[in-house]
Amino acid sequence: MDLRARRVEKLRQMVNDAGGPAAFARLHEGVNPTYVSQLLNGAAPFGDRAVEKMEKLIGLPAGTFDAGEADPDTQLAERDRVIAELRQQLAASRAREARAVKLLTEAASLLVDSDVHALEPAGAKSRRFEDAPAEIAEPSDYGYPPLPKTKAQRKRAS
Repeated sequence: MDLRARRVEKLRQMVNDAGGPAAFARLHEGVNPTYVSQLLNGAAPFGDRAVEKMEKLIGLPAGTFDAGEADPDTQLAERDRVIAELRQQLAASRAREARAVKLLTEAASLLVDSDVHALEPAGAKSRRFEDAPAEIAEPSDYGYPPLPKTKAQRKRAS
């Protein structure tokens, strides 16, 4: 396989893995899907400058398109290593999540009613004030400023 055909084949594999030229362009900022299609169809030259530009846009090391094919066994071993590493990370994250849930459950069981009321949002004050009997409810009892006096109350006070 000549150099140009190898470059096009590697690009075609990357584009197919991404789901087509448009999806490939969405994954890699600055890549034009029309230009990718032209490279794949042979309408645009895939020379050294085009290869360098594409490698920079995609974030690949220089020479990726020109490198020969890796041994399939090496590729499988690398994939197996990555899969094993990802499984370990998943197991570790599940263990962390389980510990966090256990700690939260223990902390919640230690709360008493007074702590629960302290955790209520600020809007809960107004709900408690509205639900309280009128003869005992004063805004200042719930952290609000006193209500302004009505005209009748001001006249009586003077």
